[in-house]
Amino acid sequence: MNIRLLFLFLPFLSLSQSVQIQDSQSKESIPFVNIWIKGSPSGTTSNENGRFELVMKVGDTLVLSAIGYERSEVPYRSFESTVTMNRSVEQLDAVVIKRPKVEKEQTFGKIQLSRYNVAFGCYDNPWMIGSNLPFKPEYEETPYLKTVVIATSSDVENAKFGVRFFKSSDSLFKTALQNEPIYILAEKGNHKTKIDLSDLRIRFLEEGMVIVFEFLIIPSNKYEFRTKMRETGKKITMISYEPSFYLRNDIQTSNTTLQYSKGKWQKNIRFSKDKKESELALQLVMTN
Repeated sequence: MNIRLLFLFLPFLSLSQSVQIQDSQSKESIPFVNIWIKGSPSGTTSNENGRFELVMKVGDTLVLSAIGYERSEVPYRSFESTVTMNRSVEQLDAVVIKRPKVEKEQTFGKIQLSRYNVAFGCYDNPWMIGSNLPFKPEYEETPYLKTVVIATSSDVENAKFGVRFFKSSDSLFKTALQNEPIYILAEKGNHKTKIDLSDLRIRFLEEGMVIVFEFLIIPSNKYEFRTKMRETGKKITMISYEPSFYLRNDIQTSNTTLQYSKGKWQKNIRFSKDKKESELALQLVMTN
């Protein structure tokens, strides 16, 4: 009887397994894929070689997301060593070739690092956090994004994070407005981190645009620290993955913040009871 029960429950055992993610056609590895077990708080990021380790069990579904590839939901089967992703057939439609003879530039938003004291950080899950930005009439003269500046805080040098752009009308945020991934390095400490987009020529859409920042669960971003538990006063070791992104505390506007967690998007995220500090500290530099 005991032996039968053992075999009955074997399919539900959780196993930590190393898996590689590959392009379905070229079979090349895909680095820095955002990976979640659907509906679960467990997730990670593939490394530079497209490989990841995650505790999974038969019946789990992996949700995979990477720029240039279709979002995939893959049923996990034990002892599989590779998972493939298909290239996205949609192309970036916000690129132009001809540049203007006279370049005009405008800056929207102001970042004041000394005023911020709350930042959105990451422990061991590959969260994404974004702002859904409406189009403004002032953008018409300078409709192209040249630089996005975000306030960052990092306890490690050159913490890497990803940046994605979506149409506001893309309710599931499946198709990014860029064909290739964008990765940025944040310096150690508190900084205004610049994202140069001048070569992409991304036009700010009249329907609005979502700018997303992606945490990468990779060794170079890992930071260990000691902290005291409130309830017991006991000190424990914790791990975060850098950088963190500062939240504004000087606005009283409707919330535009989104979070990607457990393989799905959540909208209208609040980070404090008084509804302050719920939007990313961003600055846009735009040109014609």
